Amino acid sequence: MCRINQQNTRGGAADGMLSFNISIHSIIRKGNQFLITKRPATAKFGANLWDTPGGSLEIGEQPEDGLAREILEETGLVIKVVRPLTVYSKIVEEREKQIICLVFLCQFVSGEVNLSKEHVEYRWVSQEEAGKLPLVDYLQRALVDLDKNF
Repeated sequence: MCRINQQNTRGGAADGMLSFNISIHSIIRKGNQFLITKRPATAKFGANLWDTPGGSLEIGEQPEDGLAREILEETGLVIKVVRPLTVYSKIVEEREKQIICLVFLCQFVSGEVNLSKEHVEYRWVSQEEAGKLPLVDYLQRALVDLDKNF
């Protein structure tokens, strides 16, 4: 997590600070399908919801490099980052945090899915199939933006 000296005008933390978390996520295409992963029931965010591989950007890390690292760690897959797809921002009042999510369109290159403990299930799905599942909020937006771009 990156803590930035940004005044919290929403009246949150006692120190007047709002923390920012920059997350990076993927739409990994393999043919006409893309990879989704399910969060466990014990997840702090999005319990039992479908998500895509990704995670937090580390200080000094380029988003594309961080995304490739996160995907390899979480799934064992090698991908090629094609381009940015959408940006999603959300303030989580109870945690006094703003989450900024960068979603990239990626292409599957190689590997077999081998999930880390961060997810309990995976599927390769079409956009239509994904739309029928309970999804994390940024993924709902990414699917709309994906529709606009193809």
